[in-house]
Amino acid sequence: MKHVRRINTASRATAFEDTVCQIVYIFNAVLGFFGGASPLGQFLQAKCNYEIPELIQR
Repeated sequence: MKHVRRINTASRATAFEDTVCQIVYIFNAVLGFFGGASPLGQFLQAKCNYEIPELIQR
């Protein structure tokens, strides 16, 4: 198959994407503290794939 290529480089999130992911993480943490949840917030947080220690170090 000539139209299929392997991608060797991993892309890094931009500063805007990092900011959005951090805001979503905080938003979900606050909602969780009050006993609520947002399906859209949980979906976006799952797409971010951040670990908690990585957020704390920034």
